[in-house]
Amino acid sequence: MAYQLAAGTDDRTQAILREAVVIVDPTLNPDGRERYVRWYHGAATQPPTEGWDGAEHAEPWPGGRSNHYGFDLNRDWAWLTQRESRDRISFYRTWMPHTHVDLHEMSPFSSYFFFPAAVPFHESLPPEVTKWGAIYGAANAAALDKRGASYYVGENFDMFYPGYGDSWPTFNGAIGMTYEQAGSGRAGLSIKRTDGTLLTLLDRIRNHFATSWTTIETTVRLRQDRLRDFAGFWKSALDLPGSTRTILVRVDRDRPMGDRLAHVLTQNGIEVRQLSSPATLSVRPYYEGKTERVTFPAGTMAIQLDQPQRRLATALLESKTAARDTFFYDISAWSLPVAYGLPAYESDTQVPSSAALWTTSARFQGRLTGDTVGVAYVISWESYAAAKMAWSLLRNGRIVHAATRGFTLKGRSYGAGTIVVFTSLNRDDLEGEIAEGVRRFGVDAYLATTGLTDKGITLGSDRVVPLRAPSVALVTNEPISPTDVGEIWYMLEQEFEAPPTMLQAEDLGQARLSKYDVIILPDGWNWRGALDSSATSALREWVKSGGVVIGIDDAARALAKSAAGLTPALLLKNGKEDEKSKEEKEEEKGQKEMRRSMTRFQKEELDRRERIPGTIFRIVVDTTHPIGFGIPGQLYAFKGNGDPFKSVDQGHVAVRFSPDTTQVSGYSSIARSKDVAGTPYIQEFPIGRGKVYLFAESPTFRLLWRGPSRFLINALLFGPPSRTY
Repeated sequence: MAYQLAAGTDDRTQAILREAVVIVDPTLNPDGRERYVRWYHGAATQPPTEGWDGAEHAEPWPGGRSNHYGFDLNRDWAWLTQRESRDRISFYRTWMPHTHVDLHEMSPFSSYFFFPAAVPFHESLPPEVTKWGAIYGAANAAALDKRGASYYVGENFDMFYPGYGDSWPTFNGAIGMTYEQAGSGRAGLSIKRTDGTLLTLLDRIRNHFATSWTTIETTVRLRQDRLRDFAGFWKSALDLPGSTRTILVRVDRDRPMGDRLAHVLTQNGIEVRQLSSPATLSVRPYYEGKTERVTFPAGTMAIQLDQPQRRLATALLESKTAARDTFFYDISAWSLPVAYGLPAYESDTQVPSSAALWTTSARFQGRLTGDTVGVAYVISWESYAAAKMAWSLLRNGRIVHAATRGFTLKGRSYGAGTIVVFTSLNRDDLEGEIAEGVRRFGVDAYLATTGLTDKGITLGSDRVVPLRAPSVALVTNEPISPTDVGEIWYMLEQEFEAPPTMLQAEDLGQARLSKYDVIILPDGWNWRGALDSSATSALREWVKSGGVVIGIDDAARALAKSAAGLTPALLLKNGKEDEKSKEEKEEEKGQKEMRRSMTRFQKEELDRRERIPGTIFRIVVDTTHPIGFGIPGQLYAFKGNGDPFKSVDQGHVAVRFSPDTTQVSGYSSIARSKDVAGTPYIQEFPIGRGKVYLFAESPTFRLLWRGPSRFLINALLFGPPSRTY
């Protein structure tokens, strides 16, 4: 396509170049592409093996899809966690295309997909999106009919989640579309499909070329209508009802996290303001459902929805996603303030006129207060950035302590987890390093002149315990999801500058585990198969000697009593029959009888309705437990389709799903929400001198979820047994 546009001298090409600017963004993830090409050249035969079971059709883990850190960049357009995404969006916004096509591949045993998209459509999108989907769809159908190529439309690939390469451009006024060609990394140069036909790389290229060319020509032919609807997209956003609506986000508890959120929003082209002075407004707290008067401090983030980017702002910030369907190609709920762990409110009044625009220069720099000479620097643990500063100090050889109980000092309250850095225990240049950390990480530090507090424990209490930077092993390779290991890898290496040792799963039974304080087992797809008797035995002995295992999602379930048996944890579905009530037994019996009488289609529909596709649930935190240090007592977490755990007498539940009103946004059947209510989100099981933490869900999902990620950091810093509470 690029060559044709650059070198074509024919009338059709020249007509396009006279009337259109065509941007070719080769969304070949360079790391993944390099992995794939190097592997394929080493695995392929000459001529290529056409049988689908040949080695060249078995792309190894992690595949070419993900970037260096395992991220799926096609789901990162709105969240901008990765450099590739940030660079792409910056470039995109300098041009603001009117039509955007994201070319993909799918299973080699499929055909070809183009728009119209499947439902659900996000309700913020205008009806013109559907109109243009049909226009481009008809043109592409005609082009592929000429080639005799098969295709389908509207069965999957919806227009709901705003982080795709089709939906994000659509929220920015373009007609964004995904085209999917059968192939993918499994297809190689040629592959024989189950119907006996041969699919070659040339076939795949020709189909994508045909639809690309057709889309460009269709856009040029209808350019006046496309330009008119593009302009109308922005005008109609300003004309939507409820122009005074404002989203307010309190950031006084964690200013650096608020700045991170504001930066992501402004990168998305959304105007963000900050209150210059305190203001009292009538608001509705997210998920509370009632209006109340709240006084917001200066610095509170305010996003007025009466702005050109209203549709995208609404999609990214709304408390509850709205959809009329129960099937979602991706997740069913997100809300940036909620995911970042920040209190959010909705108001029907406009932002006070004194609110100033947020800019990168307005980022919170942190403050160093107190006298010039003192006994200790005190840093609150309420901020995500405080952990970064603590890790930095530890990495530089500083002696760092943490208070495991709260106290009040000079009229200010400090909670459990507060960092205490004694001046007498550290080098003379400590002041400069603290000042640099305050500036770099955006945290406040107070230099106390006395260890005698107003209330609570004193700074010299035995409950102020030493910390050390943990040695962390992050388990990788099969059977782990590349995206799940990548989230944790990126967070530790890029944000905390504490790169973990990447330990392959197959080496768990043979590796010298004594080198590590913590071993993290990320989510995967078959941990039960990976945790054989050798790996389980090695982990058990290592934990007994003082190690900490963190199992997440599927890995946590694999460590349960009914699987590897490393912990006494039970899944809700594994409850004993004699523990079930008469009503529960009758209900199960009725469900089984009903299912036996269903058609296959009815069973598929039932299974679809009973699946949790990715939903926001309320969780309750034990703030006296180290896992909950510095975190509010109530938070919101991402919940996938994994089976809930059952509360057991052993161990301790540090975080649980709320016993009532558990699901607050997104889709979940009443029965599934009822099952989740009150079940453990994070459990701690002591084993010998060590312990095992089981996370029922990923706390770092796509690094969109920032609030719950602090649970993982707390487990790393406060979990190893040299620190007792």
